[in-house]
Amino acid sequence: METMNLQRNDYNLAGLIASDYHVFGERNRYILAAVHTRFEDVTWMVFDAEQADEILGTPKIIRQDRTPELAAKGL
Repeated sequence: METMNLQRNDYNLAGLIASDYHVFGERNRYILAAVHTRFEDVTWMVFDAEQADEILGTPKIIRQDRTPELAAKGL
């Protein structure tokens, strides 16, 4: 996967985006981005534009993993 301007993890920013977005999939359905965590490394999340989070109404997080390749695998 191409470089996505990844920031080093900062636990003070836990929950905030730590990279550029990568839009992919049929009809640009998915967004992949790194997110700051309370732990040592960022986590990679895939958001689905066709599903909404029940509480926030924002695109639902459907995948999470330690690398962008694992988070997006199979989509």
